Amino acid sequence: MCLCRDKIPPSITPTNLTRDLINSMTSIETLATDLDGTLIPLDDSPCYAEALRSLKLYVQEHQLQLLFISGRSWQLIRNAIEEVDLPWPDAAICDVGTSIFVASDTRTSAGATDRRDYSHSEDYADCLRNILSGWKAEDILRQIDELDTALWPQPDDCQSEFKISFFFELDQQDSVCGKVQAWIDANQAPVSIVVSRQIDGPLGLIDVLPKGVHKGFALKWWLEHHDIPLQGAVYCGDSGNDSAAMACGVNGVVVGNADQHLRSAMEAEHPDNVYFAESKATAGVLEGLIHFHQASDVRHSEVR
Repeated sequence: MCLCRDKIPPSITPTNLTRDLINSMTSIETLATDLDGTLIPLDDSPCYAEALRSLKLYVQEHQLQLLFISGRSWQLIRNAIEEVDLPWPDAAICDVGTSIFVASDTRTSAGATDRRDYSHSEDYADCLRNILSGWKAEDILRQIDELDTALWPQPDDCQSEFKISFFFELDQQDSVCGKVQAWIDANQAPVSIVVSRQIDGPLGLIDVLPKGVHKGFALKWWLEHHDIPLQGAVYCGDSGNDSAAMACGVNGVVVGNADQHLRSAMEAEHPDNVYFAESKATAGVLEGLIHFHQASDVRHSEVR
């Protein structure tokens, strides 16, 4: 059975749009989206495949900048692009907002854009180095590793200059997290922690990041450094770790399969620039993008 609804709503017409939303809109220039549970189809249902095809065409026809924003590393994002046949993005914000990879925008002989060549953004890396004020990842890892035997580093391929990652025993979560936070406070270290758990495993996860850095920080940095107004971007997500990006001033799309954490956070805000899609995952991304893009079109037709 298709999980994304029988079909995408056939028309999200301007009459569905609030006057406050229409009045606040600028031209939509950027689609930014989470991957797992959001852009990536939930299963092999034909409705998700059709939604992905339609979304690719929509982005291309309207010449939208495409950003992927994920907790995945850049290599794991590339794997997903190739496995699911996602479009190649203009840039990818990776590792929970601690790295950005930018497409070279080279052209093939046929004139199509080849998005397989990407480079690491050193401008963004310099921004994070400034936040860390000389603190080094290896020193942070070593000192936190010594705090508790119920806490230990994740493999080397999970570590980076700006993301130090640990496993911990879930039944020791309060103790372990308390000790890590106490170390941060005592040393006035310019870092913060993100706590989660394995999806298919028994362990807890701690990411130590530059203070204040998350998906929303990276998205806002990218838009500001490319002279794109926050209202010119649409961000789509499905879980609580998308709330910071959705609340940074962009237009937010909560896909139909979103968890209660994200729904509650966005319902509490309840601004006109958050849209709760009925469709799930890939289809919800398309539904939400059309909603905001049509509001933008109505606004600009009225001011002409």
